Amino acid sequence: MTTEEKQDEGVDNGVTENSPEQTVAPEEVVEDTIESLLTERDDYIARWQRSQADCHNIRRRSHSDLEARLRMRMQPLLESILLVMDNLDMALRSPAESAETKNLALGVRMTRDQLVNALGTEDVKSIDTDGPFDPAVHQAIEIVDAEGVEPGSIVSCVREGYTWRDVVLRPAQVNVSKAEEENEG
Repeated sequence: MTTEEKQDEGVDNGVTENSPEQTVAPEEVVEDTIESLLTERDDYIARWQRSQADCHNIRRRSHSDLEARLRMRMQPLLESILLVMDNLDMALRSPAESAETKNLALGVRMTRDQLVNALGTEDVKSIDTDGPFDPAVHQAIEIVDAEGVEPGSIVSCVREGYTWRDVVLRPAQVNVSKAEEENEG
């Protein structure tokens, strides 16, 4: 039998005719491919965006950790330097009457000024002690009667306070005027 005869008899020769149900239009194949590619693209974009967010978070967290380590290392050093400054201030409060003590006081003043400038370059700032008492940056040492001063105001500074990068290194120790209720009772 020849091939033509087999086809005529309906014998399967490996070649099938496409029925309408099995036929896929080329437009559908293209649409399915485009849809698949768009889905894949959207998935890659979403993954990329998550990766970018992760990188940003890691960078931010690393910066925060570095700041915390720096603060942990620098804060004790700065507090020690502030104690040296307290001693210089105490030396400057001593009376200087002779020429020799006046020269010594001048040298101590210059040393203190250099120390203040060096701390200033590291963003160490003195806490303002004029005006109302602020418990966030001031420590009340004594509550005193003060005429002509608004209640709750700082009357005098006992020990200067300092901040470093907007964090209190040491609160300013101050005397505060009595509130009105305390004056009356």
